[in-house]
Amino acid sequence: MKGRESVKNGFTLIELTLAIAFVSVLLVTISLITQEIVKLYRKGYTIKTVNQVGRDLIEDLTSSVTSSTLKTNSICNNFTSHSDQCKNDNARKTMYVQAYSSDVIDIQSPGASTVQTQVPLYGAFCSGQYSYIWNTGYLYGDSYYKKGSIHNSANQLKTATSGEFVKRTINGQSYRLAKIEDRNNLICRSLFETPSDYNSTIRFPTNFQLSSIFDAGSVPEVTELISGSSSGASADTALAVYDLVVFPPAKVDSTGRLFLSGSFILGTIEGGVNIMSSSDFCQVPSSGYSSFDFSYCAINKFNFSVSTTGTGT
Repeated sequence: MKGRESVKNGFTLIELTLAIAFVSVLLVTISLITQEIVKLYRKGYTIKTVNQVGRDLIEDLTSSVTSSTLKTNSICNNFTSHSDQCKNDNARKTMYVQAYSSDVIDIQSPGASTVQTQVPLYGAFCSGQYSYIWNTGYLYGDSYYKKGSIHNSANQLKTATSGEFVKRTINGQSYRLAKIEDRNNLICRSLFETPSDYNSTIRFPTNFQLSSIFDAGSVPEVTELISGSSSGASADTALAVYDLVVFPPAKVDSTGRLFLSGSFILGTIEGGVNIMSSSDFCQVPSSGYSSFDFSYCAINKFNFSVSTTGTGT
């Protein structure tokens, strides 16, 4: 009897090669689509975080002002010199101050041209209920550089160890945005070089030592409104205030109520943030995504307007 010839079923080498190539292309396509989805999610989450924190800050600021009993005349009477200037200014210097770089400097962001300007560095806003102290994003972000001998060899703005670019601290700890109960605007008034002269120079201390500003036994707690990981967000969506302006207040003489309005720019620290840009604030840097991820860049400007509820003058 002749033995049956065994028949072996299977793929040929060409078929196997084509199958592997097809699966590889499919996997690469799925991977690229997944990466784009992740980038879109990160971008959307970053924008959402900025907007949510911005709304929370507006609510906090307006609530602080509306619960205030600020009275312009009672504040200005504390100044034995130039009290009239204080009243004409509605005591704005005792409520708000923001320090800028003293000279026009070169600000350079990767992928963007150099801009010569002054930048806000830190500030304080005293509402009569709570006081706010902040360091701007220029002191934290990696995308800004300043050319000058005051900085280290890399000219990095955030790593300066001396001079005007040092972060301001409270009790030795730096805050991106801190809130302190301060019913008498003591923090802002402590900035006057001559406490009795409304026209005296305003000087920001390197460190706010609250025990030297408030009476013993009544030193308030410090609340951090913007931390390194804002509102539970990851470090990649950590935020900072880039500018906060409170405009000169208006007063109703019959009631003594003050109307305040202002604006602030809130943005991420990571990513290609370039607040000095005349067009797009978020730019893909020339170095690509290796050092800055555009997905983590978001910035927005918020406006608020509110009045005090206090009566009298």
